[in-house]
Amino acid sequence: MGTKLILLCREGESRNAYLEESHRVGADIDIVADYGELFQKMIGNNYQGVLIDLLTSMKASKDEKGMVQAILEVFPVVQVRWDASSNTISTMSMGNSVGCDTINEFVKNECDPFTARSIRLYTRRSINFNVVIGRDEKMSEQFLERTVTINCSKGGCFFFSTQDWSGQKNVWFVIKELKNKTPIAGEIRWLMGWGKAMVIPGFGISLTDIKPYQMQELTNKYQV
Repeated sequence: MGTKLILLCREGESRNAYLEESHRVGADIDIVADYGELFQKMIGNNYQGVLIDLLTSMKASKDEKGMVQAILEVFPVVQVRWDASSNTISTMSMGNSVGCDTINEFVKNECDPFTARSIRLYTRRSINFNVVIGRDEKMSEQFLERTVTINCSKGGCFFFSTQDWSGQKNVWFVIKELKNKTPIAGEIRWLMGWGKAMVIPGFGISLTDIKPYQMQELTNKYQV
């Protein structure tokens, strides 16, 4: 099996060109059409690098692009652009990646030495807590949303939501099932709006403030 890559690119001539070049340099590649699919695919699968088509990225929303931030911090990532007139692929490194002029250089110099991994820092458990989410620390009633978690881990969770959370950096929430109802604080890491892709809408957070006894209950009673 070759170097394991994932490509973000819509269907078309450019996708075929990237796929052909990746196979030519010995890479095994999966393909997704949007950031939502990219994030979901990388949760349960291990990769050594990420290719992002420039035009596909340009058409994505700001919220969708926000989901890739965690990927840029961890994985080798390169932005690619197909020029049909010259039949060439240009590259531009992103995040922590160094400059590579070709996909071949990217694969050999950055992806091959990189240990394949997923983006999950903690094992997430599918569990549906009833939660009340607020947009301020005071949990003002007019800004509350009553919903559920889709999954949780010791580092964060994903909330189902059809509301617009774009522009919101921090959230506070209460888990109905916990004995202690002190609001837990979190930072929004990525969002997926309703209708953006065929995935559950909502947003993922990383925990920034949770009481030790709340974490203990989550761990001991609910095996989070």
